[in-house]
Amino acid sequence: MTKVYSLYSAASQDAAAQIDIAEDGEIIGWSWAVWAVAGADGATLAAEISFGSQNSLTANDNRASIDVVRLIQEGTAAVNAINKSSPSGVRIPVQAGERIYLHTTVGTFTSGAYNVLLYVEQGSSSTRPATRRR
Repeated sequence: MTKVYSLYSAASQDAAAQIDIAEDGEIIGWSWAVWAVAGADGATLAAEISFGSQNSLTANDNRASIDVVRLIQEGTAAVNAINKSSPSGVRIPVQAGERIYLHTTVGTFTSGAYNVLLYVEQGSSSTRPATRRR
């Protein structure tokens, strides 16, 4: 059975939202919906879904990161929207109680909101060692 988890935030911070996985399984996909209002040309924002409690938006080789979305505005006072889905064939093992975080940064946008739907196939026969990533 596939369970859908929802992460939402209009804040700009590390761990702006988090969920705990209900039972062992595999992440089989995700989808982003992001909107933001730019106050100036060149405004930027970024968000990340991650196993880590701090963002790794500027880190190299961070194995806690699941996915990142970034936006840069060309022009002023414009509303921007992104819809992005995971690549097909994704299967990331997760354990019951494992926490997934949404990290956000509005950057130089005047406002923004993020929504991520995370799809987890529960009860998969994962043989991953019982270690935490956070």
